[in-house]
Amino acid sequence: MKRWLAFGSVALSASAAIAAQYSGYFAAFALGKATTTILIAVWAALGWRKWRRAYGGWVLIALLFCLLGDVLLLEESRFVGGLAAFLVAHLLFCVAFGRVAGFRKDWRPLLWLLAIALPYYGWLWPHLGALALPVGVYMGVIVLMAWQAWALQLNAWPASRIGVAASLFVFSDAVIALHKF
Repeated sequence: MKRWLAFGSVALSASAAIAAQYSGYFAAFALGKATTTILIAVWAALGWRKWRRAYGGWVLIALLFCLLGDVLLLEESRFVGGLAAFLVAHLLFCVAFGRVAGFRKDWRPLLWLLAIALPYYGWLWPHLGALALPVGVYMGVIVLMAWQAWALQLNAWPASRIGVAASLFVFSDAVIALHKF
């Protein structure tokens, strides 16, 4: 029951933020976006027991960088700072996953992710201008993070939804890139 309550609060907060954004209520969007990330961090902090020592701290620090990235991305002039904060977050997620099971070399998720990421980057390329390299590096790191998340899931790691969560992160970033470029 607690899990569904936590999921429901995150989903409701995210939905409210999206609705506020598309309705033009910037303050409500900003509050909803930050609240969603904070709820995810609280959910993570309360939800892990056995694995907390192995990677929980890394995940929470990564989520704090996500919150920083969310705040920075609220202003167009801070896009590169937001990108950098999320880049650090994804690297920290990779460290967290590695603390649990080491670096996973299951290539199937990587091939799927690259089959999506490379054409998408190619499609964005003409619109990136001076941000082509930073966006390319960022995409490489988020693909690495999602790959390791799916490799954990495919190896029956207890947090089996981690690959889905990482994919939602990738999808969210793809939508941000679509709107930005």
